[in-house]
Amino acid sequence: MNAVLETHKTEAAPIRPGLDVLSFDNRYLGRVKEVTESSFRVGSRLRRDFWLHKSRAVYVDDSRIGVPFRKDALDRFRMNGPSGDEFGALAFIGCPGEAQPR
Repeated sequence: MNAVLETHKTEAAPIRPGLDVLSFDNRYLGRVKEVTESSFRVGSRLRRDFWLHKSRAVYVDDSRIGVPFRKDALDRFRMNGPSGDEFGALAFIGCPGEAQPR
C-alpha cells in the first residue's frame, strides 16, 4: 500500500486588537490596540504607543504575535504612524555641529 502524504496550507490567525506582541527574545512589547490595512498599533504601559508593519509579524495565533527582533532593537522597526517609515529606514542628514563630508 502506498500512503499519500497531503500537506495543507494553513493561514495564520488575523492580527486583531487585544493580541499580545512578543519579541524574538520572548519579551513583552505591548498589546495590539488598532489595526489598519498595512500596520498595527501597539500600546505599551511604559512607553508611547508605536506602530509596526504587518510584515514584521512572523507568528500569529489566538493570543499573541511574534516579531523577528529583540526588544532592545524595537526602535529600529517602530514606525511614526500607520503609513510611516520604519525608524531604521530613515536617512539622517547630520546633527548640528557634526562635521559634514566634503
